[in-house]
Amino acid sequence: MTYDAKMLGHFTKQVGIYSNATKEPVYLTMKGMVLEEWKDYSKLYPYDFEGILADMNDLEFDDVKKGDHPEIVFKILNNTNTSITPNLLHLPPYLTAIASPEILTPGKSGKLTVTLNSEKVSNYGLTREPIYLAKHLGDTINNNILLPVSVVLLPDVKNYGNISNTFAPQLKMSAEALDLGMHKGRNIKNATMTITNAGNMKLSISSLQLFTSGLQVTLNKRDLQPGEVAKLKVKADRQQLLKARSKPRILMITNDPKHTKVVIPINVK
Repeated sequence: MTYDAKMLGHFTKQVGIYSNATKEPVYLTMKGMVLEEWKDYSKLYPYDFEGILADMNDLEFDDVKKGDHPEIVFKILNNTNTSITPNLLHLPPYLTAIASPEILTPGKSGKLTVTLNSEKVSNYGLTREPIYLAKHLGDTINNNILLPVSVVLLPDVKNYGNISNTFAPQLKMSAEALDLGMHKGRNIKNATMTITNAGNMKLSISSLQLFTSGLQVTLNKRDLQPGEVAKLKVKADRQQLLKARSKPRILMITNDPKHTKVVIPINVK
């Protein structure tokens, strides 16, 4: 069955199938859309939210300070055969979202602008929330339309100004990243790194958080006097990490003015 350019748009066609199995024909109803030119959207919109294609599947507001109002704009495309009114469901109070245009007809693209009101974020460090990209306001949420959002809010740290850097807390780590190769096919891997206060004032680690599931982290001390050393132990589940939407990382917030935010990447092989 073929269709020409004169039949562009949606179609419904009923086809009768005759066989020697029955006296009466069996009718099949076919629904679809005829396009003038077929386009591959997989590179521009690699993520599918039950018919809404998008160029992002995880929203990250990084290095935010109180008073900031950063925006994330991501592109979407209606890959269904009906018009939709794209919405973000379960938005926390510190986020607002605007769809442009408000109604997307089949095959048309648009964008969603998400704005962060940092004054309404309660805690410093990492805040993660599940939101959902839906075709209509009243849609039922599920994991297929999950769009996680994360915010890293940085605290105000003491400005040591005219004081030499040697008198400020100074964080030193034994490694900038952790490589977790799975030994003999085991899914669970442990690793340890050290954190040293190389300055002459107390180093405080006020927050220690994870960007993804599949990691367990322990730190034996959060306040380090000059010269003291702490051990950071990481336990990783490879199967869970490979399913994570974002890259596995550990976030630390400290009072070292040069290392207010420290991100430790986790490399999984």
